Amino acid sequence: MENKINQNFLKIISLAMLVGAVAFSFSSSNLPFAYYQVMNWFVLGAVFFLAWSNFRSGRIWLAWLAVVVGIFFNPINPIYLNALSWQILDGLAIVVFSLSFFINKKR
Repeated sequence: MENKINQNFLKIISLAMLVGAVAFSFSSSNLPFAYYQVMNWFVLGAVFFLAWSNFRSGRIWLAWLAVVVGIFFNPINPIYLNALSWQILDGLAIVVFSLSFFINKKR
């Protein structure tokens, strides 16, 4: 059991962060701007890891899809959109990360 936890350590941390972020996002509608900045850094780090691992595994299309998500969540040169656009992009990012998770799990 401990060996499985060690092998899936990053997945467990990522899942815990996702659950926490979603729960915190729905708990309050007036979140401070710093929350979004920190979340963009975490998403960008996850995008780098996702793109690198997919590129290394030969799934180039999924790596480029992760890069596109990273462009929108870039904290260095942010893109300013309205709330509805961000909700749509958040949903698409969840789809990309989930797709990558399940594709990696199958192999």
